[in-house]
Amino acid sequence: EWVNESSELRGVSKKAVARIEAERAWLRLHQEHGLPVHIFRLGGIYGPGRSVLESVQRQLEFEASELAKEKIQIENDVDRQIANDGQIDDEAASVDGQVAQY
Repeated sequence: EWVNESSELRGVSKKAVARIEAERAWLRLHQEHGLPVHIFRLGGIYGPGRSVLESVQRQLEFEASELAKEKIQIENDVDRQIANDGQIDDEAASVDGQVAQY
């Protein structure tokens, strides 16, 4: 299912729910005080320490850890997700450009 800026927010994980709550708080700030607000929903940011290979390495290290031996399960839906990844410097430049308008 494709999503866009007007799609319903359906966060499941604690992190996703927290992001949705933060976004709504920023939008309330705009509505109540007229302050400019920009919402950036970045699907994935890559750069130093954030490559797919480094993520796989961290996952393998985790699986070898004592937590994995105790059979703690972590849901991994990477193969079912589609994200628009952006390089960290490009994302920062985009945010900087928006902020510079004010």
